[in-house]
Amino acid sequence: MTIKDTSEPALIYLGKNGLQYYAKNLPAAIGFNFPPTLVKDLEIRNLEELNSLIKSFITQAKLSPTELLTIIGDDLCIQKDFPVTDKKDTDDLTVEQFVSAIPFDYIRTKTYRLGRSTKVLAVNRDFYEAVQTAFAKNGFTIGNTLLKSFPGSLIAGDIFGPALNKKLQDKQEWIKQNDFAGLTHAQTVAVDQQEK
Repeated sequence: MTIKDTSEPALIYLGKNGLQYYAKNLPAAIGFNFPPTLVKDLEIRNLEELNSLIKSFITQAKLSPTELLTIIGDDLCIQKDFPVTDKKDTDDLTVEQFVSAIPFDYIRTKTYRLGRSTKVLAVNRDFYEAVQTAFAKNGFTIGNTLLKSFPGSLIAGDIFGPALNKKLQDKQEWIKQNDFAGLTHAQTVAVDQQEK
């Protein structure tokens, strides 16, 4: 029986081609690449295969179940900037049309108002939740989910691994405020940013 480590969450950096895993007991992040047949067009093609591969990764790397903080890489995000006009209804409709055209059944979006523009970030929810579920089936607890890059991100330029883990341990309130997994479609966040 494996004892769950509850001291601080491990980090998963999730990209379209695989993931990196880091926990405090590791000297560096360890990687896992998805086979080319598993992922196509930002969709997981075979959940059973994913579950089996994640289980093998956990076993081979001798990972102890713990809470996971998932960071979604930029290559999993669909993003677009829109100019803000003086017609809010038109702006909202333009954003809604963009989001509606994204070809996934379940998405998470976050909309940022940045002075004279609006940035929309969207992610295929099924993709990241499938990976999180595969870890959960092996005793891990799913914690917060963050986007790597967004307006106001404290982690956009950071390299994944020990330094980022240490930085995040001191930013629990920021993590809760920017948790992506709990968002519903078209939630808007105001960002303090000077117009350029």
